[in-house]
Amino acid sequence: CVCVCCVAWCAWVCLTIQGYVGDVVTLTCKYDARHYGTLSVCWGRGHIPNSGCGNEVLRTEGVKVTHRASVRYNLQGDLRAGDVSLTITQAQVKDSGLYGCRVDIPGWFNDQKHHLALVIKPGERTIVPFESISAHETTPEPWIPRESTTVGYPKGTTFTIAISLC
Repeated sequence: CVCVCCVAWCAWVCLTIQGYVGDVVTLTCKYDARHYGTLSVCWGRGHIPNSGCGNEVLRTEGVKVTHRASVRYNLQGDLRAGDVSLTITQAQVKDSGLYGCRVDIPGWFNDQKHHLALVIKPGERTIVPFESISAHETTPEPWIPRESTTVGYPKGTTFTIAISLC
């Protein structure tokens, strides 16, 4: 299903991020700041045009954020190290869609572009209290495979980060 949506958005490899209403979601975008130094970056909704970002949601000039369409859009990574990943707080269904990150690398036609598809599902994630997660009474020997449980989420809950060829 996700790849079908992706086909409408792009004709290359898409990273699809899924979350739920109310989640904090991070869309990854990084570049080699040791090589280039700190660069200007923009994030936009939809396909990245030939220059800039369409429907811009956030822009930086080096390590300074110069434009933010909403207080829910933040860069929480180390900008000096080239981590310009977009974090969206209090995710909403309307946040779903294609996002593009453009790193303005000096020179002709060499900007770094990343496209990510975000799917925010309605309803909040159900969190199971720690006490209700069952654990084995005894611990098997280290070389015996055992079932692992993710603390805090019900068994069977999946988090999908899929790379799809569209």
